[in-house]
Amino acid sequence: MQKDGLIALAENDGRRNTYEITWEGKQAFRIEYDRL
Repeated sequence: MQKDGLIALAENDGRRNTYEITWEGKQAFRIEYDRL
């Protein structure tokens, strides 16, 4: 995932962090879930 600019990151730091963690978490969850 590509970052925009420092200003955008500073303004939306919380939302972007949450989104990235959530997205990565979903991807990891899908990989683990597919193994079952």
